[in-house]
Amino acid sequence: ERKILDAYVQYPDYSYLRLASKINVADTTVRYNFRQLQRKISLTVQSAVDLGRLKLRHFIVFFRVPSQIPRDDLAHYLECPYRISITSGFFGELANQGYWAWASFWIPDQERALSIFKREILSLKPWFHELTYYEVQSKTTGVNLTFFDNRQWFFDENVFAQGLLEFAREWGHTFPPIKEFSYHYTPTQFDRIDYLLCMDLTRSYRSPLSDLQQTLQYYGYKLSKSGISMRLKRLREEQLFQPSVAFRGLGLPNFLTYLIECDAETRELLALAISQFPQYFISILDDGILLAISLPDGALSQFLF
Repeated sequence: ERKILDAYVQYPDYSYLRLASKINVADTTVRYNFRQLQRKISLTVQSAVDLGRLKLRHFIVFFRVPSQIPRDDLAHYLECPYRISITSGFFGELANQGYWAWASFWIPDQERALSIFKREILSLKPWFHELTYYEVQSKTTGVNLTFFDNRQWFFDENVFAQGLLEFAREWGHTFPPIKEFSYHYTPTQFDRIDYLLCMDLTRSYRSPLSDLQQTLQYYGYKLSKSGISMRLKRLREEQLFQPSVAFRGLGLPNFLTYLIECDAETRELLALAISQFPQYFISILDDGILLAISLPDGALSQFLF
C-alpha cells in the first residue's frame, strides 16, 4: 500500500494501467490497493481548476465571529450563489472569545458581479470583526510522505528551532520545487456542460463516466459516455486542471490555518517551508498567503510555540 500511495502522490493523474506500468506491478494490484486506501484513509484524487480560464475570480474572506453567532448560522450571513465553502475554527481558551472563520467565493469576472460581491462583503462588517478579503492568485496542494515511516511522523528539528522563514532561507534550495497552479485570465471556449464537468473533477478527478453522466442528467443534460470522454480529453489537453491527492488519517488529527500578510519574497519562503509538512494547502493572495497544514499531535505544540 505504501508503494501505491507514494506513486499516486507523484502521479495523481495516471490511470491504473499507466501507474502499474510505471512502478512495475499488475494493474489489478494498483486497483485493489487504491480501493483499500480509499477505505482506510479516504484517499481521493482531487483537482484545482484554472478559474481564470473559466471567466471566474477567486476570493477568500477572513473574519472573526462573535461567540453569540453559532457556526450553523454562518451560511445565513454569507448567503451568496457564488460561495464555495465556509471553514471555521475556535481560537483562545474561552468560548466568549468567539472563533475565526473564512469563506471561499468564485465570482464571475464581470464588473457588475465583482462590484456587488465586494459591496455585500463589506456590509457584513457590523456583524463580524476584523473582516478582510483577498484575491487568490494561485493555489498549491501537496502531500509530503518523506517524514512518515509507516508508523509515525518525524520532522527536521530545524523547522521548529529556526522558525519557518529561517528554515526555508537556509534549506529551501534542497527542497523539491512546489507545483504552483496559477490562474490565467485568457478565457477558453466552454459551455455549461464543460463547466459542470470541471466542477465535478475538482471534487474527484477520477470520477467514473457513469457518475459524470448522472451529474449532467441532474442538471438536465443527456450525454453518452463517449461524448463525455471527448470533452474531458479536450479540457485536459487545455491544461485546465492540476490533480493532487488528499487523505484523512495517518495520525494527522490536527488541521491549522494561518493567514499572513507579507511581501512576495516572504510568501515564497513560507510556501517552501510549509511544503515540508505532511499535507498542505497553500493559496497565494494578492497581499499575502493562506496556509493550511495537517499535523500529528506531537508536532502541534512545537508549531504553535
